[in-house]
Amino acid sequence: MNSFDLAIIHAVNGFARQSILFDSFVHGFTNNYLLKSLPLLAMVYFLWFSVTPDAQLMLQRRTRLLIALFAATAGPLLAKFFSNTLPFRHRPMHEDTLHFTMPWHMNEEVVTGWSSFPSDTTALLFPLATGIFMLSRRLGITALVLASAAALARVYSGLHYPTDVLAGAVLGISAYFLLDQTRLKPLLTQPCFWAMEKYPGWFYAAFFLYTHQVTNIFA
Repeated sequence: MNSFDLAIIHAVNGFARQSILFDSFVHGFTNNYLLKSLPLLAMVYFLWFSVTPDAQLMLQRRTRLLIALFAATAGPLLAKFFSNTLPFRHRPMHEDTLHFTMPWHMNEEVVTGWSSFPSDTTALLFPLATGIFMLSRRLGITALVLASAAALARVYSGLHYPTDVLAGAVLGISAYFLLDQTRLKPLLTQPCFWAMEKYPGWFYAAFFLYTHQVTNIFA
């Protein structure tokens, strides 16, 4: 542990169990996909189906959205790789020396045996928010606020330290900009556009199932 993590954890944990309404709200952003991830996917669908007379512009927009979705897969995979290879880090709720006060509704047995660093949730949410921001500043700011709220909720709930969620966000955003490279982007997106044009029914059925898994953070 470090002074940065400890200072923030102790500061936010002081509010735990002070208000059952507030703890319930934070618990929603921690565990309810309807709050923490589905709004971002709704924005992806909104941008995907927003009609524009410029066909090239629509193609570029959909290309960025596909890259954001692929990065939202690569980010959590990288996070899982590091969590399984780096030294094990107990979550704040399991660290006895912290004397962590559990907020209402949290169950400390849910993530028993899972390393805290880095956060796979933020590794998924932030590349989505980044891709949305690259296409729409207004929606993008909203997406980044929602992703940040979910990250803070995980710190408040004792699931992660601040450095866990920061590292996950960096992994996810890095994955987005890596996959967005000029040479790599066509290799990932052109097969998708070929399938969309050739077999639209199968493509959108698969697209829905894939985005559903992203929404549930590949539960």
